[in-house]
Amino acid sequence: MTAALDRARALVAGDRARLMEMHHPLLRWTTYDGRVLGRDTYVAGNTADRLTWIDQGLSDIDVQVIDDTIAVLTAVATDIVERGGCRQSFRLRLTQCWVATEAGWRCVAGHAGPRLGEAGSGSEIVDENAGHSAEVSPGPAN
Repeated sequence: MTAALDRARALVAGDRARLMEMHHPLLRWTTYDGRVLGRDTYVAGNTADRLTWIDQGLSDIDVQVIDDTIAVLTAVATDIVERGGCRQSFRLRLTQCWVATEAGWRCVAGHAGPRLGEAGSGSEIVDENAGHSAEVSPGPAN
C-alpha cells in the first residue's frame, strides 16, 4: 500500500506536518510496550529531537481492503533509529488500519510489536493467512 510506504518515508524525513496529515485525528496507536497514544503524542514522539529515524523497511506486507474504504495492513517492520546518540535496530510485527477520506488514505489505528527476536517475544513470524490473495484498491485520489 502506497500510503504505508509514504508514511515510512515521512518518519525517516522527520516530516511532522506530513505525519499529522497522514494520521487521522482520532488515531490510536499501541506501542510495542503497550502504551496507547493519540495522534499528537504519537507524531511528537516520532519527530522529537532525541529520536532520529534512519530507516523503516516493511516486508511480508499483506493488505486487505474492504469496500474501497478501509484497509488493514500487516507487515514486519525493520526500524533503524538513533536515540541519544545510540543507533538501534529492531524488527517487529506491524498492523495498521487505514480509512479512505477525501484527502486520501489516513491511518486511524496501528499496533507495533512485539519486537521480534527478544526474549519472550517469539522470533518466528506466523501468518495463518499466508498465501491468501487480496484485491488492493488504490483508494481515493490525493
